Amino acid sequence: MSAPIEPDLVHRVRRLEDRAALRDLSNDYCHAVDDRDLTRLGELFCEDGEFEHADGAMRAAGRQAVLNFYRERFAGMGPSVHIAHAQRLDGLDTESATGIVTGTAQMAIAGRVIVGAIRYVDT
Repeated sequence: MSAPIEPDLVHRVRRLEDRAALRDLSNDYCHAVDDRDLTRLGELFCEDGEFEHADGAMRAAGRQAVLNFYRERFAGMGPSVHIAHAQRLDGLDTESATGIVTGTAQMAIAGRVIVGAIRYVDT
C-alpha cells in the first residue's frame, strides 16, 4: 500500500501548475498579438477585463473594447515580435492572481521599426 500524499505537497504542486499556466498565458498573449489572432486574444481576456497604457494614453474596458483596440492597432502595424521575459506573481490563490510580466517588443509601425521594453501589470 502506498503512503498517502501530504496535503501540503498537493498544494505546492498545484501552485507550481498554476504558475506554469500563467506563464503560458503571457506567452499565448505574445503569440496572439504577433499572429494578429483576435479570436485567440479574446479568449485570453475575461469578459470584464481591462487593458490600458501606463501613461493613460489608452484604456479599453471589457473584452470587446480590448479587441476593438487591437483590431485598430493591427490595421496600422507591420510584423511584430513580443517576448515575455520574466513574471513575478505577487498574489496567487485558487481564484485569482496578481503580478507583473516584463519583456520586449519589436514592432513595425508606420514604416518605422520600434524596439521597446514592455511591462504588463495584472491585477
